[in-house]
Amino acid sequence: SSLNGLQKDEEKALNNLLDAFESVFSLNDIASAYCEAGRNSNLAGLILCEMQGIPSLVSTDQSNNKVKNDETLGSSYVESS
Repeated sequence: SSLNGLQKDEEKALNNLLDAFESVFSLNDIASAYCEAGRNSNLAGLILCEMQGIPSLVSTDQSNNKVKNDETLGSSYVESS
């Protein structure tokens, strides 16, 4: 069913985030970032990088999604130099 496929996609996304960030963040922190990002693993990665103090390498022109409009969230995930 599509629900089962969705669960597998979310499990894969969380596992990828865990692989990338488990040495720095707890599973709870990673899951919280994933939920805060609306289950968008790319945005969750940006949130976790920001929490760690790493400036994002994502261009604001790359997409028209939340990365470009983070001012509404009260913070910016893309820093300019």
